[in-house]
Amino acid sequence: GMLEDYKAVINATCREKTVDRRLLYLMGWSTGAYLSMIAAHDSNKVKGCILSGTPSSFEDIIPHLVKVHPKGKTAANLLVPDDFPKEQMPAHLAPEFKKDILLIVGSKDDRTPQWMSEKIYDLLNCNKQLLFVQKLRSYDFCESEELLLILFSHLFVNNNDDNIGYHDLEFMYGREERRFWRSTKGCLSEGNHILMEAKMIEYNNDNGFVNR
Repeated sequence: GMLEDYKAVINATCREKTVDRRLLYLMGWSTGAYLSMIAAHDSNKVKGCILSGTPSSFEDIIPHLVKVHPKGKTAANLLVPDDFPKEQMPAHLAPEFKKDILLIVGSKDDRTPQWMSEKIYDLLNCNKQLLFVQKLRSYDFCESEELLLILFSHLFVNNNDDNIGYHDLEFMYGREERRFWRSTKGCLSEGNHILMEAKMIEYNNDNGFVNR
């Protein structure tokens, strides 16, 4: 099945000489998102996962897709393989998930809406003892700083490119936030932005930044 294929890819990747096996992360979107979370949970070779547009559970996603599907799909059209571990979908797995995780979701995503990722996030917070959660909370980032870190991660992973420039970030700041953007840009240029001091991002070359 799909999870066995994913396991085979992980094993093959770990055999590559250029791969740092201590820092293997999985990334997936939609179906790939919940497969990545399950595979990360089940493998001792994976450090964490980055998930975009993540269905919380089949109990949540199937009725929702029936409601929003433009061609009028029914639940009977949205079949789940009999041997698929439904109890390992993100909402069920989150309370016991003990690895690094980043959730990315668009506010206008109508297939896997924001509330599904929020549900997973709330369940992940049941594990406040996780070192990853404790580390992030210890920095006490404000909302804008958290969003900027998420944007860096999104650009780096989805574009497979560490050449992230100011033009990639500026759209986040509306007209009323121009002064804050100038301050943020100045801190990034001088290397004293809070995300840089926390070693979350760094200068990678003359043209851009990269997530660490």
